[in-house]
Amino acid sequence: LTQPQMDDASALLLFTLLAIALVVVVKAQLALGRARRSLLSYPESDLSKPLPPAVRLEDVENFLAKRDEAAKPIRAANNSAVIWADKYKGRQAPLVVVFIHGWSASPLEIFPVDSRLAAAFGAHLLRFRLSGHGVFPPERASRELNETATRENLMRDVATAFALGKLLGSRVVLLGVSMGGALASWLAAQSWARSHIVALGLISPCFGLSPGKALGMYDLLKWVGPLTSRQVYAQMIRWVRDSVTRLGTQRTPSQREIQSRFWTMEYPSESTYNAIAVFLTAELQVSKEAKALRMPILVIRNPEDDAASAFVCERTLRGAPKLKYIDMHIEGGEHNIAGEICAPARVDETAEWLIAWLEKALQRRRKDVTST
Repeated sequence: LTQPQMDDASALLLFTLLAIALVVVVKAQLALGRARRSLLSYPESDLSKPLPPAVRLEDVENFLAKRDEAAKPIRAANNSAVIWADKYKGRQAPLVVVFIHGWSASPLEIFPVDSRLAAAFGAHLLRFRLSGHGVFPPERASRELNETATRENLMRDVATAFALGKLLGSRVVLLGVSMGGALASWLAAQSWARSHIVALGLISPCFGLSPGKALGMYDLLKWVGPLTSRQVYAQMIRWVRDSVTRLGTQRTPSQREIQSRFWTMEYPSESTYNAIAVFLTAELQVSKEAKALRMPILVIRNPEDDAASAFVCERTLRGAPKLKYIDMHIEGGEHNIAGEICAPARVDETAEWLIAWLEKALQRRRKDVTST
């Protein structure tokens, strides 16, 4: 049988289409490369000294109060706070725990797990409210997540919390939950911060959305913003999911009411642009610096988490020399796995895991961190 011959016009059309496809692929690769380089060098501004030069240890609480005052009205108990170790009240302690909460949550997200950890080692505890979080009323809270909780503000927040932490304690333990875990890890990957952090504790850390939460498209979705614009991202979100994200829909009305005191329960889905910008920046920078993260790292997670991707977490932290995972296998894809508000039955277990890990990390028994 003779093979059909392609005429010159068809050959020219095929060649043209292939050439166009090649150009598109090359341009996409170049754009992706530029986006990656931009994310790896973000932010351009220096965050190593985010505090005014005059701020001293005795000014920390006043600094936090003024910051919260500027964001009023704030929901009750959603403010930043210092919980002083009795022995070192008003002065620097040998150790401080700096807690960074997650997206749409607040500083009491895992209470009392964080305070038990700090108390076990005679450490101060700093709970830091992230920008755009913990505000009131609900309509404003929803708007603030979209307009104020930007990557720029959130990364400046964690740098500020760290700087305050260094005033409060000579050694810093970072404790982050969900997006706060990504922010804490990003901070630990910065050369100007790394040497001051003695341990990094992560609970349900989110470096990327789970396949279910992102409809299986996260690896595509995360690049929409860097490669296009916020407006394009917002339009894409409207195509693939509801315009409003609602939390706690599987909880009872009473559970949801309690959670609503400490979480922004409804917000525009397009505001996830801000969270994903944090996730992607942290993923790229932390994975690049993972081998340099020589402090002990503990990850407590639910591998079936329906919000945070276990795979992206493992990919991001792979290579960290002192990395340990503790898996809680919880039915229903639970993301909020610790704390009196959402998971009271797991408070004791989570706190004990953190305390035992930190004992080993510091090579100090609990309530024995004053010796050198």
